Amino acid sequence: MSENTTGLKFDDTIHCRFYSLSQSSDLEQLCESINRAILSKSQGYVWNRDEFRVNIPLHQLENNGKIPHLISVTCFGDNIEDEWFIVHLIFELTRMFSDLIVHAEDSDGSFLLIEAADYLPPWLNPDNAENRVLIYQNNIHIITPELVKLENHLEICDAVKLVSYNCEKTNACIDIQNAIKKKISGYPQKIKDNMHMAIVSLPVEIAAILKLRPSIISPIVNSYCNLDALEAKNCRNIDYTNCVLTQIQFTKYLYAMLMHSKLIQKGRYNIPETDKRAQLGFKLTCGYNVIMKQNSKDIFNTLEYKKYMSNLSKTGYFKDNIEGSKEYTKLLEKAKSFFFSTECPMNTHIINEITHLKSDKLFEEIKQSIVKCDNSKLYEDDDDWLNICPDELNNILISNYDKSTKINNKDWDSPQNISSALTDFLKKSSDFEGIERIEDVEDNNIDFDAEQFTMCLEKFLNIATSNVDIELSEDSENYEDNDEICQEIEKELSSKLCSAPSNVDDKTVLDNLVQSMKEEGLSGPSSNVLKTIGICKTDLLDSDDDE
Repeated sequence: MSENTTGLKFDDTIHCRFYSLSQSSDLEQLCESINRAILSKSQGYVWNRDEFRVNIPLHQLENNGKIPHLISVTCFGDNIEDEWFIVHLIFELTRMFSDLIVHAEDSDGSFLLIEAADYLPPWLNPDNAENRVLIYQNNIHIITPELVKLENHLEICDAVKLVSYNCEKTNACIDIQNAIKKKISGYPQKIKDNMHMAIVSLPVEIAAILKLRPSIISPIVNSYCNLDALEAKNCRNIDYTNCVLTQIQFTKYLYAMLMHSKLIQKGRYNIPETDKRAQLGFKLTCGYNVIMKQNSKDIFNTLEYKKYMSNLSKTGYFKDNIEGSKEYTKLLEKAKSFFFSTECPMNTHIINEITHLKSDKLFEEIKQSIVKCDNSKLYEDDDDWLNICPDELNNILISNYDKSTKINNKDWDSPQNISSALTDFLKKSSDFEGIERIEDVEDNNIDFDAEQFTMCLEKFLNIATSNVDIELSEDSENYEDNDEICQEIEKELSSKLCSAPSNVDDKTVLDNLVQSMKEEGLSGPSSNVLKTIGICKTDLLDSDDDE
């Protein structure tokens, strides 16, 4: 998948390349050492989709200036926590292996820069960041224009060499380092904090499998929550009998996803809405059966494998060796091993693993122990964390996405404050990128050219009231024909402007805004303008707003 080897591509993936600066390092030994370290550091972690592992790429071209390296392509799905846990592991690996330099990006590109966006130098943006951001010795390193000009294309191998030779110059500023490290802080305790224990009513077979391999909970939950119409229909007739109460370990993400997924109706079993344990168990049973009913055909005869082999042939992997020759067979076995470990469909892996677990003698022993288990000794975690009050949500959003000072609702009680904020907003200039922030404005007066305004309004009124088409050109005869009308409109407009009150009541402004928001529903012009200046609609509309 990496290095365009297979041509297969998935969304929500993180791509990593691990370069060793040591010329004498054995790539296979390094791969084993890194995977052992990952396994140790991720003990107890339940991955949402793929497990994070490194592999030796199939293409290790010789004598072309390329630095031998390892690769990792991990699909994390919808759980963004997996991606940041991988970043945490990468930092740990570069601390443990001091000669390791890592380049990481995801489907959006250099996602590390997005997290540190508030502290990036002015010259750095997604368009020129390719191969310029690397992780080395537990720090972020950025290759500056002083080392390589922005207009010059930077190869990844050249970038690795530049960081190794100029690590002090490439070391990112402390603000960028802190922004990234804050995001990945809290481990390994965070692994436990993200887990949730629940008591579930499950068939004994599924309960025993999850006891032997707790990580299988992830594909089962994902399978149920992504049912298609045919699979959902087939689940109505599943066998949900011979159930026992058992403890199941979820991640909070998986638990929340399963809890809020719709229960399949019109089935053989009428499960009460109040029976949470049975509902969870029925959903897991459906997900398990969907996985096991999929064709467990030969993975080397699948469409994915055929596409994989086709792309290997196109990229010259077999080096013109004749099919069936000794060298060809050796390369083929290596390609099959790589496919099975990295690119084989996930459910095929799960089916093979479950089949292996059921053939183990320990499987029957676990089943017997679950049946004989004393239910009074079972415990589960409180799931009140699923319910977040508005104040907690507001705090979460502000702490993660809003760097500005929090404004209390009471600050908007005064109509004068709203009127003043709107006035400040209207002073700012804007373009296609949005409202421009103007700092240190010394002159608070608004320059208003009444004559120019009147002329513009005259032209607009001429177009709106005329029954004939008007050409907007300087030599148009229509303007001469309408001179008298324009003069009359100008006199009337001037008299109206002179008679208008000089000060508008701020209370009237507030009342008009509130009434406008009531009439426009969930969103509209008035609420959109207020959002821009930091006022939420609910801050103004409450139970006693009619007063």
